[in-house]
Amino acid sequence: MKILTIPDDTLRQVSRPVKPGDAWRQLADAMLDTLYASGGLGLSAVQVGVPWQLFVTRDGKVYVNPTIKQTAGLYVAVEEGCLSCPGVRKMVPRWEAVVLAWQEEPGRRSRSQIMSGGHLSNGPARVVQHEMAHLAGKLIVDA
Repeated sequence: MKILTIPDDTLRQVSRPVKPGDAWRQLADAMLDTLYASGGLGLSAVQVGVPWQLFVTRDGKVYVNPTIKQTAGLYVAVEEGCLSCPGVRKMVPRWEAVVLAWQEEPGRRSRSQIMSGGHLSNGPARVVQHEMAHLAGKLIVDA
């Protein structure tokens, strides 16, 4: 599976919700394989050319139709990279903690979890916010 890189216009698309019946499981499995091979921390569906509200993280979690419900702590700038912006490192401000809600399957009740570690370049809160930016069509070069 190919990871799109700038200046591909697909990366600027706002992702749509995943619907029941979409082949999201197969996509998520392929994305996880691609993520592990790349050595990245997270990968959104739009980065592989599918503008759906879905992303995966290197701990094997799949987030379907995620939303940030609450933010907390300081808004801290930390240097980040991005698989879609090879060679680019940029100071990007993110919240130290977020409450993330997502579905484990489209159309099912959402789960929520507090994510922290936004002050770390590889902290869960930072990774989640980075991937959520992709779903909104934003990249680290926009920060």
